[in-house]
Parts: sequence; C-alpha cells; structure tokens
Amino acid sequence: MSDFIKNLKNGVIATLFPEKLTCEICGRDVFDKSLLCKRCAESLSFIDGAHCYKCGRATTENTSGCTSCKNSRSVDLAGSVFSYEGGGEKLVKKFKYAGARYLADDFAKMMKVVYYKNTFAPDIVTFVPMTDKKRYERGYNQSELLAESLCREVGAKCKDLFVKVKETRHQAGLGFSDRRVNLDGAFKLKDARAVKNKKVLIVDDVLTTGATSEELAALLKDKGAKSVYLLTVASVPAKTNIEE
Repeated sequence: MSDFIKNLKNGVIATLFPEKLTCEICGRDVFDKSLLCKRCAESLSFIDGAHCYKCGRATTENTSGCTSCKNSRSVDLAGSVFSYEGGGEKLVKKFKYAGARYLADDFAKMMKVVYYKNTFAPDIVTFVPMTDKKRYERGYNQSELLAESLCREVGAKCKDLFVKVKETRHQAGLGFSDRRVNLDGAFKLKDARAVKNKKVLIVDDVLTTGATSEELAALLKDKGAKSVYLLTVASVPAKTNIEE
C-alpha cells in the first residue's frame, strides 16, 4: 500500500471514528466520549486515600517517607494519580510507547486534581528530559507533553530546565542505588540562575525507584531551589519496589 493511500485511509478512519468512541485500553465501544469503558475504568487503582508525601505512592497510612523512598532526600512533596499496575499500566504504556501522545491531555486533567489536592504552588513547572537520540526514536518526550498539558490546565509556567547530556543504560530491574550510579552526571541545568529561591515542580509519567526525580531534585537544590515537588501519572506500588 502506497504512503498516500495509507495516509488517506488513516484520515478517513480518524474522521469516521474519532478518538474516544472506543476504550483506550480494551477497544470496546463506549459511545459517550469517555476515555475508558466502565470495566477498564474500575481497573485503575487511583491513589485517593493514604499516601506517602515524599513519593506519592499509595500507603496504608499517610507518611512522610515510606520504605520505597527511604533514599530520597531532595523531593519535598510528591503526588501521583494512580498505581502503575493493571489498566493504569496499560494506559501509560500506550501513551509512552505506542504513539498515543493525545493521552497527555486526559492525564493532565487527572493530574490537576492531585496538583490542587497537594496545594502545589510552584513558580516553575518542568519535566524529565530525554537525549536528542531518544526523543528522535520515540518522536516526543512524554514527560514534556504532560507538563505542557498540566500547565494549560492550572495556568502555570512550563520551562525546559534540564538537558540530558549522556545516554544511560536501560534501568528496568535496577534498584535505587544502581539507578543513581547509572544516572550520575547524566543531567545538567540549562540556567542555574532560573531556579534560585524558586519552588519547582517536576512532572514525569511513572515513578519507579525515584532515582531520576531524586537526581534532578538534588541538582535543583544544589543550585538554590527553595522547594522541589514531584507529580507523576503513576507510581510503582511500594511492595514491588523495595530495594533490599
């Protein structure tokens, strides 16, 4: 099939079957412009009760430091929309790996609830950076899309504060300490003066061990940031993320 015919076919499909007529997870018809069908919506584990203030994960009781963020020193306050499991994991992976960049606006509406619930009041909203190579391969930085969409929702300022100066090996399966070693020297601030005495909110898609956010937060604090907050769409449940 030629590219012209393929693009024409895709255009017709997009016109006849616009977004949100089917569930973003299972593909069932929804008809009411909902993001998900009822079954998949119920599979999301929203963090709307007790949670850890330092990483945002769901916990049995409110705490300022759970077992999974015991190594975090630089993030002052964090929030997360839902746990990275079940339907939530599938939805984030579709956004991150399957080109569903339009989901950023839907996630931003969810993140806005957590933003106000935690009374975030940042001077600057920023995001986790990618190398140029990784951005080219994926076609976009999902964290940047989230930050921009969130800023439109809450009327905040979004700034591209960081640059990732080196590729890091894939971090799946690595614990907090190994991830910090892997990330050592990977990020730099574009303008240290921009963050001095500022409250900065870092936006990301998924919190796993928290090593990336800690690395960025430490860099901000080292350059004089007053406070550093973290807001993610999802967070890996603590029980699967404890580094022994």
